Amino acid sequence: MLRALLLQVTGDSHRGIGLSRASRSAFGGRLQVPAADGREAAERVLAPRRCAQRLLAVEQLVLARDGQPRERSARVLLRQRGVEHRIEHLIERQELFRGRFLHAFRDTVRLPDGGEATREYVVHPGAVVVVPLLQGPDGQLRIVLERQYRYPVGQVMVELPAGKLDAGEDPLRCGQRELLEETGYQAREWARAGQMHLAIAYSTEVIHIYFARDLSLGERQLDQGEFLDVFSATPEELMTWCREGAVTDAKTLSCMVWVHNVLSGAWPLQWQASDPMPLP
Repeated sequence: MLRALLLQVTGDSHRGIGLSRASRSAFGGRLQVPAADGREAAERVLAPRRCAQRLLAVEQLVLARDGQPRERSARVLLRQRGVEHRIEHLIERQELFRGRFLHAFRDTVRLPDGGEATREYVVHPGAVVVVPLLQGPDGQLRIVLERQYRYPVGQVMVELPAGKLDAGEDPLRCGQRELLEETGYQAREWARAGQMHLAIAYSTEVIHIYFARDLSLGERQLDQGEFLDVFSATPEELMTWCREGAVTDAKTLSCMVWVHNVLSGAWPLQWQASDPMPLP
């Protein structure tokens, strides 16, 4: 399947990479590839065979939850072009632990200089974090937050609503589900902001970022054993807490970069109406 994807991406063109019209639109019409030395490079002219060989080098870096290689999107694969000299190649894989949703491995890899090293990491199913924008009674914009005890760090943390993806779950539906379950809020409009890799040194976890607005409050549906408080703060208050160290949750800190730029108009979002989550 991955080879078929690569052939579809590279196409038969002898002028760079032959992308479909939809793919060209996703890349903004022209694909600019940064050179290995960090300078902007002109569009590269590569024969399809050479391009496919380069993209195939990335295949073994990606793992599914069962530890087997899985496909990457064409966009992620293409971002690897020009950095092949930094890629590490799998030699051997050892399973260390399989829990309820975490899966740990120790891989032996071939380094760029030909040497060997071990990499220990956790395969995570991924998650979604939501920035719920609430219009207060006074018309002031507020952000819905949670306060809950996080056992690994032994602290009560202030954070944005978030939760892990169920198997095969769409990130938007996951965000809608988590927002309803944890806070009782549902949103009439949603916008995807982006994604973040939370701990790139030892985890595959990717967190999808969504904004939600036009909120209506219902009843929370907390999971068994889940205890948290729901409250709200203005963007200015939350930014102050981040600056002063009262908020140290990584996903919340990262999302505040988005909040600042969205509210300033620098990073516009594409809002879409969405049907509410069906109640159980």
